[in-house]
Amino acid sequence: MDRGEATLLLKIELTTIEKTIKKEVREGKNAAWKAFLKPQIEEQKEASNTHQ
Repeated sequence: MDRGEATLLLKIELTTIEKTIKKEVREGKNAAWKAFLKPQIEEQKEASNTHQ
């Protein structure tokens, strides 16, 4: 394998790692947001049920 091929493979590998990290961060952000909102949503449901 020459230097050009190695550079190309490294770029491909880094791109793959970057995409994986971005996906994991997005999933973590979404999970944190859901966890943050859950008590508020449950409180709204309880308030709505109380007023019916």
